Amino acid sequence: MKALLKESKSEMLLEFSNSFYQDLLGYKPEKTSLQEISNSKWSKFAKQRGLNPNSSGIYLLRNQTAVIQGENPLSLFHEYFGHGLYCEQSLQGRKLIELEKRLLEEEKRNFKTREFTLEELKDFRQENQTFKKLEEFRKENLEDDFLRNKFKGYSQTYLANALALRQGLRLFTKKNLILYSQSEKSIELKGGTRKNAT
Repeated sequence: MKALLKESKSEMLLEFSNSFYQDLLGYKPEKTSLQEISNSKWSKFAKQRGLNPNSSGIYLLRNQTAVIQGENPLSLFHEYFGHGLYCEQSLQGRKLIELEKRLLEEEKRNFKTREFTLEELKDFRQENQTFKKLEEFRKENLEDDFLRNKFKGYSQTYLANALALRQGLRLFTKKNLILYSQSEKSIELKGGTRKNAT
């Protein structure tokens, strides 16, 4: 007798949301993958990555992976759909991915025959033109692109909830959204408007 595999809450939400985005917008994340890290292992993961221990997700550009803590729907939408769609569908996002992957190939070529330290990697990057372009590109986008800042913030969480409500579902409570928005760091957007964003 076959054992039935139980689909996680995140997998079900992902399947439904991918279908919904595809029907509504004509596209969904294609290259982005999802990795869930259990709540019990999240602190160790966050520490290894240098993340704030109170964070609940990260988007890894090099392998286009949304990593979330447990089955957190807010982080799923923020990392997988927010960052994933931004990197796949916007010119700036695709440029970020291209530069990250080019830098990875250059690092592999430089260090392929030996082990290296983090200090050696840091030294290599300081002299590397692709790394310099990547850092400049990131800086320009953080300072100058209003739409990117707006998209990168928690607004995609509200969009996801609004889309679900149109289908008679409710993904997040008002309390969840308020708590999530309060945990985001504050940044200055064009026009002097103060918003929360990550």
